[in-house]
Amino acid sequence: KEAWQHANLVATIAAHLAKLTRSSISGGSLVTLGIMHDIGRTVLEKTGGALPQAVSDPRQRIAAELAHYGIDHASLGGAICRQWRIPERTCLSIEAHPLALFYPLRELAQSSQDNLRETCVLAVAEHLAHCYIDGSEPSLIGWDYFQYLKLEPKMETLLDGKIRRELD
Repeated sequence: KEAWQHANLVATIAAHLAKLTRSSISGGSLVTLGIMHDIGRTVLEKTGGALPQAVSDPRQRIAAELAHYGIDHASLGGAICRQWRIPERTCLSIEAHPLALFYPLRELAQSSQDNLRETCVLAVAEHLAHCYIDGSEPSLIGWDYFQYLKLEPKMETLLDGKIRRELD
């Protein structure tokens, strides 16, 4: 249930960001990305059990997944989507979405230029979903991701009253 709520929250925020940024990416594509972005996590937890210790920091969670399962949820999610014959752009964005936690945008752009906007919106949407739940301001993703999307990295401007009502 928690995974579904998170996926729905990310999907809703991603579609909202598409409108805010006047992106050429369809809201439907971003909803799909939001719903599917953590499919690898669900499979890992169902087949390999939960991580031995709860990890709240998403950067530490990637390392914990690699240590416990031998693969991280994003890499597995991309592989699953390829098996399901989901378009490659979607698979690449799912694989790359946690990279915003570790690398500046310019480095991400070198490896995923074709789907950079989708990956960037997905990464920001997931981070905002966590911030929304925690009641915190965006801090784990660099300002360059927000600048690329022409967004101010403040919750009050990113998630205004209308979208907050939809999220609640």
